[in-house]
Amino acid sequence: MGGVLEGLSILVAEDNEPSLELALALLRLAGATATGVSNGDTAVDLMAAQVFDIVLMDVQMPAMDGCTATRLIRDSETDSHVLILGVTAHAMPEHHDSCLEAGMDAVITKPIDPSTFTQQIREYWEALSAPGTR
Repeated sequence: MGGVLEGLSILVAEDNEPSLELALALLRLAGATATGVSNGDTAVDLMAAQVFDIVLMDVQMPAMDGCTATRLIRDSETDSHVLILGVTAHAMPEHHDSCLEAGMDAVITKPIDPSTFTQQIREYWEALSAPGTR
């Protein structure tokens, strides 16, 4: 029996090394194939070269922030739509709204809760990747 994220390929863009390592470890324990990058530029480049089911995009990163990276990813999409979940320490509704306006599908607020993190991602995957939802 696989984990709750078995078979999913997930890209994590996070500039904080401990947060990146935690996310990757939790995702891999849940059965996902997880790849980590430390900035938005690299996330955009990797998205052009590889196929991922989900992107966990830190909103505030140096050089290229998560909203800019999301816009670039959305602009390059043709017939597919990758699920992009923003990850931010800002819990204010207007901040989440700006993430959604940039093209993110949903937002997860930091700090991540290891006991619910992967299940939360699974729920977004099931709700937002169903036919007719995007």
